[in-house]
Amino acid sequence: MYATAILSIAWALWVIGCAEPVADRQAYIAVPPDFGLSVTVVGPDRSDAWLALTADQRKDVPESSLSARFIVEADGTLRTATGPGATDELYPGQTRTLVRSQMLELWRTVRNHGLLTAEQSHGVKNPAMVMPSPGATTHVFSIYALGDRITIAIQADEPSRIGEGSRRLIRLLRDLSWLTTD
Repeated sequence: MYATAILSIAWALWVIGCAEPVADRQAYIAVPPDFGLSVTVVGPDRSDAWLALTADQRKDVPESSLSARFIVEADGTLRTATGPGATDELYPGQTRTLVRSQMLELWRTVRNHGLLTAEQSHGVKNPAMVMPSPGATTHVFSIYALGDRITIAIQADEPSRIGEGSRRLIRLLRDLSWLTTD
């Protein structure tokens, strides 16, 4: 009898302590209605050193490391541009409209790889000012969800959960944009 009462009290305290508001749980189950992304890949093709490379040397650089701009709007509109002119200020034309399952895959990638909580360690004030070191690639993300916006910059080769999430999200955006992958 006492064991049952103690277990019941322990369970109730656990539920109260671990419970989160329904809205918070819903945010992780479904795509938030205001979810959107703005992603700029700042690649080595934006540097002066790129101009000095031969065509053969340029071929050795993976396409996913080259400059690109992706915008995903809350209604599923995907906008994509590639090349050195694909800067943070560019608003590309529409590439396609994503279906709900594709938006959910993007949302889960952002959420599951820690990109929503990376602002403290990777936050930037002005994404247009981000420049990678020579030969490097940086991913700059502005993520809109749940009434909030964060902007972060991540080195493409960062060996962390956040770095892996960054690379995975870029690959996914390239695939959804019908760009070749390497």
